[in-house]
Amino acid sequence: MKNQGIINISMDVLSSLSPQRGMLSAAVKDLLDQTFVLHSVVTTDPEKDNSLTETSEDNIFVKARYVNKDNSKSFTIPIRGLLNMDIAQLAKDGDKFDENTETAKMHEYLLEKITGESEIGLPPEFKVVSVVPRVQAGTENVMYPPHCYKAFNKRVEEVRESENYDGTLNAVYSDFDFMQSIYSGEKEARHASAEPTKNVTIVL
Repeated sequence: MKNQGIINISMDVLSSLSPQRGMLSAAVKDLLDQTFVLHSVVTTDPEKDNSLTETSEDNIFVKARYVNKDNSKSFTIPIRGLLNMDIAQLAKDGDKFDENTETAKMHEYLLEKITGESEIGLPPEFKVVSVVPRVQAGTENVMYPPHCYKAFNKRVEEVRESENYDGTLNAVYSDFDFMQSIYSGEKEARHASAEPTKNVTIVL
Protein backbone atom coordinates (compact mmCIF):
# COMPACT_ATOMS: atom_id res chain seq x y z
CA MET A 1 0.00 0.00 0.00
CA LYS A 2 1.57 3.28 -1.09
CA ASN A 3 1.14 6.65 0.52
CA GLN A 4 -1.43 8.69 -1.41
CA GLY A 5 0.66 11.86 -1.22
CA ILE A 6 1.65 14.49 1.30
CA ILE A 7 -1.14 15.76 3.54
CA ASN A 8 -0.14 19.02 5.18
CA ILE A 9 -1.15 20.67 8.41
CA SER A 10 -0.46 24.37 8.77
CA MET A 11 1.35 26.07 11.65
CA ASP A 12 -1.86 27.92 12.52
CA VAL A 13 -3.95 24.74 12.70
CA LEU A 14 -1.24 22.86 14.59
CA SER A 15 -1.01 25.67 17.14
CA SER A 16 -4.78 25.85 17.58
CA LEU A 17 -5.36 22.12 18.14
CA SER A 18 -4.78 20.70 21.60
CA PRO A 19 -3.75 17.02 21.69
CA GLN A 20 -6.44 14.71 23.02
CA ARG A 21 -6.40 11.00 23.78
CA GLY A 22 -7.82 9.25 20.76
CA MET A 23 -10.39 6.50 21.01
CA LEU A 24 -8.24 4.03 19.08
CA SER A 25 -9.88 0.66 19.67
CA ALA A 26 -8.38 -1.60 17.00
CA ALA A 27 -7.22 -5.02 18.22
CA VAL A 28 -3.66 -5.26 19.54
CA LYS A 29 -2.74 -7.83 16.88
CA ASP A 30 -3.82 -5.38 14.17
CA LEU A 31 -1.54 -2.65 15.53
CA LEU A 32 1.54 -3.98 17.31
CA ASP A 33 4.66 -4.34 15.15
CA GLN A 34 2.66 -3.22 12.12
CA THR A 35 3.69 -0.44 9.73
CA PHE A 36 1.07 2.01 8.49
CA VAL A 37 1.01 4.55 5.69
CA LEU A 38 -1.11 7.67 5.55
CA HIS A 39 -4.03 7.27 3.15
CA SER A 40 -6.29 10.29 3.58
CA VAL A 41 -8.01 12.66 5.96
CA VAL A 42 -11.75 12.30 6.40
CA THR A 43 -14.67 13.53 8.48
CA THR A 44 -17.75 11.67 9.67
CA ASP A 45 -19.89 14.60 8.53
CA PRO A 46 -19.80 15.30 4.77
CA GLU A 47 -20.64 18.95 5.46
CA LYS A 48 -17.41 19.42 7.43
CA ASP A 49 -14.23 20.57 5.73
CA ASN A 50 -11.36 18.07 6.00
CA SER A 51 -8.66 20.63 5.23
CA LEU A 52 -5.92 21.14 7.82
CA THR A 53 -4.32 24.16 6.18
CA GLU A 54 -6.75 26.83 7.44
CA THR A 55 -8.10 27.19 10.96
CA SER A 56 -11.81 26.59 11.39
CA GLU A 57 -14.26 24.95 13.76
CA ASP A 58 -14.21 21.94 11.42
CA ASN A 59 -10.57 21.10 12.23
CA ILE A 60 -11.47 19.08 15.32
CA PHE A 61 -13.72 16.79 13.25
CA VAL A 62 -10.92 15.71 10.90
CA LYS A 63 -9.62 12.15 11.19
CA ALA A 64 -6.49 10.67 9.67
CA ARG A 65 -6.85 7.30 7.95
CA TYR A 66 -3.81 5.03 8.02
CA VAL A 67 -3.54 1.74 6.15
CA ASN A 68 -1.50 -1.33 7.09
CA LYS A 69 1.40 -1.62 4.67
CA ASP A 70 1.13 -5.42 4.47
CA ASN A 71 -2.56 -6.32 4.59
CA SER A 72 -4.35 -3.03 3.73
CA LYS A 73 -6.40 -3.00 6.95
CA SER A 74 -7.10 0.57 7.96
CA PHE A 75 -7.99 2.58 11.01
CA THR A 76 -8.97 6.19 11.51
CA ILE A 77 -8.00 8.38 14.42
CA PRO A 78 -9.17 11.92 15.26
CA ILE A 79 -6.50 14.45 14.38
CA ARG A 80 -6.14 15.48 18.02
CA GLY A 81 -5.68 11.81 18.92
CA LEU A 82 -2.92 11.53 16.33
CA LEU A 83 -1.23 14.60 17.81
CA ASN A 84 -1.36 12.91 21.23
CA MET A 85 0.41 9.73 20.05
CA ASP A 86 3.78 9.02 21.66
CA ILE A 87 6.82 8.84 19.37
CA ALA A 88 9.65 6.67 20.68
CA GLN A 89 12.98 8.51 20.68
CA LEU A 90 15.38 5.75 19.60
CA ALA A 91 19.01 6.80 19.64
CA LYS A 92 20.05 4.81 16.59
CA ASP A 93 18.86 2.24 14.08
CA GLY A 94 18.47 -1.16 15.66
CA ASP A 95 17.56 0.13 19.11
CA LYS A 96 14.49 -1.52 20.64
CA PHE A 97 11.65 0.21 22.45
CA ASP A 98 11.21 -0.59 26.15
CA GLU A 99 9.71 1.05 29.23
CA ASN A 100 12.81 3.23 29.64
CA THR A 101 12.71 4.67 26.11
CA GLU A 102 12.06 8.39 26.03
CA THR A 103 9.01 9.52 24.07
CA ALA A 104 7.64 12.78 22.69
CA LYS A 105 4.11 13.70 21.76
CA MET A 106 3.39 13.96 18.05
CA HIS A 107 2.20 17.53 18.64
CA GLU A 108 5.54 18.56 20.15
CA TYR A 109 7.47 16.75 17.40
CA LEU A 110 5.61 18.51 14.57
CA LEU A 111 5.85 21.93 16.23
CA GLU A 112 9.61 21.48 16.50
CA LYS A 113 9.93 20.31 12.88
CA ILE A 114 7.74 23.06 11.44
CA THR A 115 9.96 25.88 12.71
CA GLY A 116 10.31 28.51 9.99
CA GLU A 117 7.73 26.88 7.71
CA SER A 118 4.03 27.57 7.19
CA GLU A 119 3.02 23.89 6.77
CA ILE A 120 4.32 20.42 7.52
CA GLY A 121 3.25 17.00 6.30
CA LEU A 122 1.50 14.58 8.62
CA PRO A 123 3.67 11.49 9.22
CA PRO A 124 3.47 9.53 5.95
CA GLU A 125 4.45 6.27 7.64
CA PHE A 126 5.03 4.87 11.11
CA LYS A 127 5.52 1.56 12.93
CA VAL A 128 3.66 0.72 16.13
CA VAL A 129 6.03 -0.49 18.86
CA SER A 130 3.76 -0.50 21.92
CA VAL A 131 0.02 -0.94 22.48
CA VAL A 132 -1.34 -0.72 26.03
CA PRO A 133 -5.04 -0.77 26.98
CA ARG A 134 -6.04 2.47 28.65
CA VAL A 135 -6.92 2.38 32.34
CA GLN A 136 -8.78 5.24 34.00
CA ALA A 137 -6.43 7.21 36.24
CA GLY A 138 -6.66 6.26 39.90
CA THR A 139 -8.79 3.18 39.18
CA GLU A 140 -8.55 -0.27 37.67
CA ASN A 141 -11.25 0.52 35.10
CA VAL A 142 -10.17 -0.52 31.61
CA MET A 143 -11.58 2.11 29.24
CA TYR A 144 -13.78 1.24 26.26
CA PRO A 145 -15.28 3.62 23.66
CA PRO A 146 -18.14 5.62 25.27
CA HIS A 147 -20.82 4.06 23.06
CA CYS A 148 -20.13 0.71 24.74
CA TYR A 149 -21.63 1.92 28.03
CA LYS A 150 -25.31 1.88 29.00
CA ALA A 151 -25.10 5.17 30.91
CA PHE A 152 -23.60 6.97 27.91
CA ASN A 153 -26.23 5.71 25.50
CA LYS A 154 -29.02 6.62 27.92
CA ARG A 155 -27.68 10.18 28.23
CA VAL A 156 -27.37 10.47 24.45
CA GLU A 157 -30.99 9.38 24.06
CA GLU A 158 -32.11 11.94 26.66
CA VAL A 159 -30.21 14.75 24.94
CA ARG A 160 -31.60 13.89 21.53
CA GLU A 161 -35.14 13.84 22.89
CA SER A 162 -34.72 17.18 24.68
CA GLU A 163 -36.55 20.27 23.42
CA ASN A 164 -33.20 22.08 23.49
CA TYR A 165 -31.38 19.54 21.31
CA ASP A 166 -29.07 21.48 19.00
CA GLY A 167 -28.10 18.60 16.73
CA THR A 168 -24.85 17.87 18.57
CA LEU A 169 -23.76 15.79 21.54
CA ASN A 170 -21.67 18.58 23.04
CA ALA A 171 -23.86 18.55 26.15
CA VAL A 172 -22.77 14.96 26.77
CA TYR A 173 -19.07 15.16 25.92
CA SER A 174 -18.53 18.45 27.73
CA ASP A 175 -19.88 17.03 31.01
CA PHE A 176 -16.50 15.98 32.41
CA ASP A 177 -17.77 14.38 35.60
CA PHE A 178 -20.34 12.32 33.71
CA MET A 179 -17.85 11.17 31.09
CA GLN A 180 -15.46 10.08 33.84
CA SER A 181 -18.22 8.16 35.61
CA ILE A 182 -19.20 5.95 32.69
CA TYR A 183 -16.02 3.85 32.83
CA SER A 184 -17.09 2.22 36.10
CA GLY A 185 -20.51 1.44 34.69
CA GLU A 186 -22.09 -1.47 32.88
CA LYS A 187 -21.42 -2.12 29.20
CA GLU A 188 -24.10 -2.88 26.65
CA ALA A 189 -24.45 -6.62 25.98
CA ARG A 190 -23.96 -6.05 22.25
CA HIS A 191 -20.51 -4.57 23.00
CA ALA A 192 -19.36 -7.33 25.35
CA SER A 193 -16.54 -8.30 22.98
CA ALA A 194 -15.51 -4.72 22.13
CA GLU A 195 -11.85 -3.79 22.19
CA PRO A 196 -10.69 -1.31 24.85
CA THR A 197 -9.13 1.96 23.78
CA LYS A 198 -5.34 1.97 23.57
CA ASN A 199 -2.27 4.05 24.33
CA VAL A 200 -0.09 3.66 21.25
CA THR A 201 3.62 4.37 20.84
CA ILE A 202 5.15 4.60 17.37
CA VAL A 203 8.47 5.11 15.62
CA LEU A 204 8.76 7.20 12.46
